[in-house]
Amino acid sequence: MWQDYGNLNLFPSQGQTIGNNRDVLLWPWDGGKAEPESDKLRDLIRSADPENVVKNGSMLNYRTLRYCYDHQLAELKTGTAVGGSLKAYAGANMYEFNIDRRANYRVYTTGKTDVSLEIYGPALCNNCFGQLRSRDDNSGEGGINASISITLAPGKYYAIVRSQAPGVSGNYTLSLTVRDEPINLTLEKPFRATLSQMWEIDWYKFVINDPADYFMETSGDIDVMIILYGDNPPNGLLGKDDNSGKGKNALLKRNLQKGTYHIAVRSSANSTGKYAIVVRR
Repeated sequence: MWQDYGNLNLFPSQGQTIGNNRDVLLWPWDGGKAEPESDKLRDLIRSADPENVVKNGSMLNYRTLRYCYDHQLAELKTGTAVGGSLKAYAGANMYEFNIDRRANYRVYTTGKTDVSLEIYGPALCNNCFGQLRSRDDNSGEGGINASISITLAPGKYYAIVRSQAPGVSGNYTLSLTVRDEPINLTLEKPFRATLSQMWEIDWYKFVINDPADYFMETSGDIDVMIILYGDNPPNGLLGKDDNSGKGKNALLKRNLQKGTYHIAVRSSANSTGKYAIVVRR
């Protein structure tokens, strides 16, 4: 995990004590300059082949040494789900998935196990995860599952599912879906989501059957803007708001007739994080 989190380049090339720089020879190839921590190691390596010298830098990528760990990444494909399990105090399960087109995606878990979810990427090399894009724990089903709505550009990404608390164990299902269509909102029912980049936009739609005054409102700790359209966005702008709600939330009131409406939620002032949106009479 230390390697895959992008720490390879942090290993120093100079300035460290004997035997601890990137490009120096490991014992016993170094001619005995560095002493092993235990005399028992001397019996494990009885001879050092001069034609096959080993440096610290040679050991920084375990994949080149042709072995893997028991957390070896599983593949997650768009439109599919994979099952997983977490044992108490066992850490995390990791998955990789490839995005071939820019779109809004939802990565989420289902089940009865309290888990958290992290998204990293895009990967800039074969041995690094890239940047942390989003983290969530309880925005999904039942208040214990994780759900991340995020706009992704083409590239390789990684999902990490963790136990939400020490001692938590159980099964879960991890899914990846693409959202070509706006998310359907149910009147009076808040929908929880995450804005992970300052340029990300979440699209929603809802249907009005009873003409009346309606509030479109966000809640949460981040600064967001809402933009209301009719049935053909981005045409038919009906209104927008930034900070009329509680704190830095948006609140828009409009008299709506029968029909279908669309809402765009976007970050304001480069703010990212969790939020919830609701349409209420």
